[in-house]
Amino acid sequence: MHSTIDEKIFETIKQVVLKEEFELKNLAQKGIYFMPEQAFFYQISKSLTLNKQLIFGESNVQWVKEVKVGDAGVVDLILKVEKDSTTEAYIFQFKFRDDYEAYVRDVKTLMKIQKAGYHVNVKAHLFLCALVDTVKGEQDDRIVDLEANAELSITRVDSFLPIPTQDEIHRSKVECVVCLWKIV
Repeated sequence: MHSTIDEKIFETIKQVVLKEEFELKNLAQKGIYFMPEQAFFYQISKSLTLNKQLIFGESNVQWVKEVKVGDAGVVDLILKVEKDSTTEAYIFQFKFRDDYEAYVRDVKTLMKIQKAGYHVNVKAHLFLCALVDTVKGEQDDRIVDLEANAELSITRVDSFLPIPTQDEIHRSKVECVVCLWKIV
């Protein structure tokens, strides 16, 4: 089966989460949420860039982090992919166990970029990636509400079944759901 670029991006993110969860359990008896957010963003950015040929089919990928895009605001990551005489930008916002309003703000930032156009002659692909901390066995309202919000033009690329993890904030068992949404 032929995977789309979006699916390959999601698979790369999922593999980073699983690797970090495994390593943190073995090294520190902790889970993925023990990892600092910036370290997580860095690992995702690095992995997407290292796997650029597999994901994008191109080797000319520029990694740009934390950059202001017009009036929309700051985005966490842009991967600029040059193909023949065209450039495509894969623009990401990342959320690491945040509240619903933070997810909405990031989607609206991405929607502003989409509406204004990222750059002349550059096709933009806009994503929100979230590591959602859920209570074991419960559906998370942040995911449900985000996808039900008619003001937001998003579609889920994929989500990974909850992985059990350790957490210092919640007293009950917590799971991590890896979600990737695309602005449409």
